[in-house]
Formats: sequence, structure tokens, C-alpha cells
Amino acid sequence: MKEINWKETYPNLPLIPSSKRWFDDGTPGTATLEQIISHKLHFKEPISAVEEKAIEECINFYDQLAKSLKRFNFSAIKDEDVEDFLRYIEYAYNYLWLHSNEIELFETYRLVNNSDGKSKECIHQLSYPSLNIVREKNVLNRASSSKSTVFYCSESIDLVFKELRPPVGSIVTLGIWRPIGNRKLLSYPIMGNPSAQFLNKNASASKIAFNEMKKRFHPLFGLFMDGYFNVLNHEFSKPINNKKEYLVSSLFSERIFEERESEWTYDCIVYPSVGDEYSQSNFAIKPKVVDSKLHLAKAFEFEVVATFYEQKANKKDPRKLSVVNARVIKESRNISTDGRIEWK
Repeated sequence: MKEINWKETYPNLPLIPSSKRWFDDGTPGTATLEQIISHKLHFKEPISAVEEKAIEECINFYDQLAKSLKRFNFSAIKDEDVEDFLRYIEYAYNYLWLHSNEIELFETYRLVNNSDGKSKECIHQLSYPSLNIVREKNVLNRASSSKSTVFYCSESIDLVFKELRPPVGSIVTLGIWRPIGNRKLLSYPIMGNPSAQFLNKNASASKIAFNEMKKRFHPLFGLFMDGYFNVLNHEFSKPINNKKEYLVSSLFSERIFEERESEWTYDCIVYPSVGDEYSQSNFAIKPKVVDSKLHLAKAFEFEVVATFYEQKANKKDPRKLSVVNARVIKESRNISTDGRIEWK
């Protein structure tokens, strides 16, 4: 069991109920009443009337937590209170329910700013940031915190421009990445909010599979899983105004990416794009997966001449750029084996 100073309360969020609290002598998997009962339901074992009331208490808690987080003022969290907030969320989700989907990746896209005004010279400048840089800048993102780094990319070129939204006059570099050999990745799919489930094909497919799965179990288990995932779905698909609004999703992501037995060690997280109103998907890919399974196939350096970010990203042709007018400054001639980008 993870050693942590668990927080049962946090201002403006519901009290952690007794059914979710650790037993003094509990071990992972049997450390809370919630864990014991939910596993019984998962394996279709009978539960008592007392256990029904306990799992209903958990269902009610998740419902309250989801509502509370939707109106919660993340920007009001003081820097010195961040750890207490995270300890509370970790206690609220003191174990992770795993589900997966194997995806086939043919090509993906990542866009970076040339903020120093210099052309990118090496592959690593178009890949994930180093952990040292993340820690130094104290970066917080949807699927990573200042303690972790991931490779963020998208399923179309339009989408990476809509996510980064570089203004007119910006110099940016686009990397086109492809798999090395095997194109299959084990993903943790995020269904997102109801709008995302309606608009996004990946989210819709995940929701259909999730609903079909629930039909095989006790109705209470379905309600329990709905409550459990509602918070996760909301946090991964909400627009944000303050980086602290990423605290919950980044915490979940780091737990999702923990090393487990091979069938539950994830390569990536797939989630609906907030930047394009959920119509397409973004990927957060584990660094070692990028190093071993992806390669930079092509790179372009652009100057942004005009922007049309109010338009939807092009879904029919992932390589078509329509949300900006951009002047090609440079195009890669070759990506050398030592990691250098050779420009034309």
C-alpha cells in the first residue's frame, strides 16, 4: 500500500466516506470496503445488504465529487496547499480501475514553437521535453505534471495548430512521426464528457464498449463505474483557464502510466481534443515508447501568416492545413541516424 499522508477532507469537496477509507491492516486489493465490494461485483460474487449500502455510499460520493469539482475554483488553491489537494484526490481514488484499447497508429503530428528564434537541429527538440526542463519550468499539463513528461501529439496537422494556437508572425516547427515496424499501441481510452462522446469517434467507441460491458454485471456495479469514471472523463475534457485545473488529470495520468504486468502497462492515453471542440483526438505517449516505437519521418518550419482557429480542423485529410495560412521556411531533407535534422 502506498505510503502517503492521506487527506479525508479538503475545503469545498465532500468528505471521504468510511467505505473508502483504509483498514489499519489492509493490503492492496482488500485495503478498503469499496475495493472488496467492487471486486466482488466485478467477479459476479453475491454481496450482502450491508455491502449494498456501502457501495451506494461510494456511488453517492462520486456523484458529489463530480458536481463539486465542476464548480471548484482551482485557481484559489495556494501553492503550499497543492500537495494537500492531491492527497485528498489520491484518497478519493485510492486504486485505479484499468481498461484498455489497442490502437493502430499510422502517423501522428507534433508542433513546437521556435521560441528562441532558432531552427530546430535535433530530433529531441521536436520530441517530448526532458524531465529536467519540465521540473525547472514547473510545467503542468493535461496528462503530465512537473514530476513527469510525455509526448503530446494529435491525429491531424490542423489539430496540432488548434491545440498550440500560434499567433500571426510565429515561427513553429511541425514534426511528422511514424511507427517503427509494429503500429499497435496499448491505450488507456478517455471517453470524455457527453459532448465528446457524441462528436469524437474514439470517445464514442469507448462509450459503446463501456455500456456493453456494464450490461454483464450487477446494476450497482454499472452505477459505481459510471460514478468512478465521470470525474476522470470530465477532467480530461474540460476547457481550462488556469494550469492548476490540470491537477486531477495529470495525477490520473501518472498513475495510468505506472509499470504493471505487460497487458496493463500502457503505451499512451487517448483523449478528446478540447482545442477542436472534441471532434478529434490527442495522444499522450510514454517517452520510452516514443524512443523505441516511433521515428521522426519529416519536419517543416513555418511562419504563421494568418489564422482561422474558429474553423473546425480538417478530419478527412490529416495532412491538410486549413486553420492557418503558413509560409514554409524550411523542409527537412533527411533525418540522420545520429538524430540530426538536415534541412533543404
